[in-house]
Amino acid sequence: RMGASTCHLAATLGRGDAVFARATATFALARRQHPFDRQPQAPAAPPWHELDDSQHGDRPPTFLAMLRFRDCLGARPYSGASVAHLGGWGRFVHPTELTPASVTAFVDAWPPAVMACYANMRRAASTELSVTYHPACWLAAASGDEPVLYEARSEAISEGFSEERATLWTADGDTLATATQRIVVFD
Repeated sequence: RMGASTCHLAATLGRGDAVFARATATFALARRQHPFDRQPQAPAAPPWHELDDSQHGDRPPTFLAMLRFRDCLGARPYSGASVAHLGGWGRFVHPTELTPASVTAFVDAWPPAVMACYANMRRAASTELSVTYHPACWLAAASGDEPVLYEARSEAISEGFSEERATLWTADGDTLATATQRIVVFD
């Protein structure tokens, strides 16, 4: 559906009656700013250069070799914490432009917040991911050398499913994206 200022797109990946993935996207022209416009504030975090790299699990997925993480918010993944809250700094190993695609990679690359509550590594999968890109995402420096700050919390966890809310900021504290994610944790 395409209107004068908003466009909605949908795509389905599948074969025959089997659906493997479904994606929807909404694109809209910028609106004028309002006096009550605001963005989430980045939490206080130690600088990237003061932290050591983190490894998320004994055998992290192969694609994580392209990223570096430095945990510093909430609890570390698989630490047996009582609260599902984690995050820290991340950046690509090789300078990569901050685009909606690379921003989405950061949002999806961190372990789910619920993993902070487990003492041992568990398999998990996203069943739904919704990302909203904020103006800083389009205005970010093209060099991609700076780390980004990520924070995720999960307050609704039941019967092996977790609902998570996350935010990603530039090193200067500008909001890149906010996301909600539904996750299934396997026994």
